[in-house]
Amino acid sequence: SMKHNSWRSSINLWVDDLRACPGGWTPARTVTEAIRILATMPVVEVSLDHDTIADCTHRPSRPMSMETFEPVARYIALMNPRPTVRIHTANPPAGDRMAEILGIEYTWPSYEEA
Repeated sequence: SMKHNSWRSSINLWVDDLRACPGGWTPARTVTEAIRILATMPVVEVSLDHDTIADCTHRPSRPMSMETFEPVARYIALMNPRPTVRIHTANPPAGDRMAEILGIEYTWPSYEEA
């Protein structure tokens, strides 16, 4: 049935530029990639990181121009219906900020380190 097919093709999206992607998840390493997948594929659950490696490399002169995955959280907040979201950043203030954008609880760690 179509319902069965859509269930089989549903995606768990792992938004993180560094951490290894767990089995059963589809990785998105950039904001653009994450939003493209959210816009075009049946994503049922998202696990969101906050910081990207761009925070601390190649930008000594502009330390405040941080790139983060917050735009992905803002995009998800506007989705209807929207996927279930977990936040897995190890940066608590950032986790709180993203949870506030999404109106969800921030609970780290929600994953055991492999």
